Amino acid sequence: MPIVHSATKAQAEDLRKEVFTLRQLHHVFAIPPSSAYRYMAEGRLQSIKIGGRRLVRRADVETFLAVQAGEDRR
Repeated sequence: MPIVHSATKAQAEDLRKEVFTLRQLHHVFAIPPSSAYRYMAEGRLQSIKIGGRRLVRRADVETFLAVQAGEDRR
């Protein structure tokens, strides 16, 4: 049985998440928080605010990335 390091387990758990904080968004999808805030302000990345936390749904990240990929092909 292979040894799985805790960082690998944590990364695997992050990939299964359905909602991400901006820090997790940066860690998992390499979108820096400053860029995420700009995309949200421009209406390109949807988010929700619960309490003082800004959260982004997986579906919204995937939609954003798909649109970005389409724009990069032009």
